[in-house]
Amino acid sequence: MGETVAGLLLAAAIIGAFIVIGKAAVWLIVVMRKFARLVDDLTGEPPRPGAPEGRPGMLDRLASIEARVAKVEQQMEPNGGLSLRDAVDRLASPDGAAAVQEVP
Repeated sequence: MGETVAGLLLAAAIIGAFIVIGKAAVWLIVVMRKFARLVDDLTGEPPRPGAPEGRPGMLDRLASIEARVAKVEQQMEPNGGLSLRDAVDRLASPDGAAAVQEVP
């Protein structure tokens, strides 16, 4: 009878160890998938079937955002009549719409 109990305890310990190892493996897979997604976001993805343009990396996307912001900032500074700022200043001037000119 003692051998039967010892055998059952050994089987329970082995099954418990497999369960713990399985849960650790699942956790590790989830973490590694998140890490792989982070690396893909940082480095970008090459073109492939279904996505012929690929996907630019984070630094490339940041550079394009900075270029777009620079264009907007350029419109906020007066430059002699061609910027958005100049158009707003003309409309806000005391003579109002009379100051509006045709810009080439």
